[in-house]
Amino acid sequence: MTLREKILLFCVLTFFTLNLAAQDQAKVDSLKNLLVSADGENRYHILIDLSSELIRLDAAQALEYTDEAIAVARELEKTNLEIEALISDERQVRNLKREIENRVKDLNLKRITTGYCGLYWRKYNFDLYRQARYILQEDRNES
Repeated sequence: MTLREKILLFCVLTFFTLNLAAQDQAKVDSLKNLLVSADGENRYHILIDLSSELIRLDAAQALEYTDEAIAVARELEKTNLEIEALISDERQVRNLKREIENRVKDLNLKRITTGYCGLYWRKYNFDLYRQARYILQEDRNES
């Protein structure tokens, strides 16, 4: 592939990505505008849609919208909507977790069983750290 073809491919992919992001943002903005005047079950459905659209862009905001949808369902005393929102919330978190795992798997990261406290003691009191059950492999070999 020539340099010119690579540059052209890069430009096309960049344009396509930016176009998709702009479409997503336009949909989010549209839903936010509808949310201002919505009430009742209509508000609930808009909140769920907003949450679904935002999960990849802003996970924290998406989960806040889901929490608000759950609150609306409780106010309406509609258990089925509340259950639907809870299931939606769980699916979104699961999908986000799966996406993060897919992105990280190519990094060849090594899992460690040592927690934050263990690493703290490794830094500030190595003797105490060595007495712990889970220590880093490289420290097992040291005397």
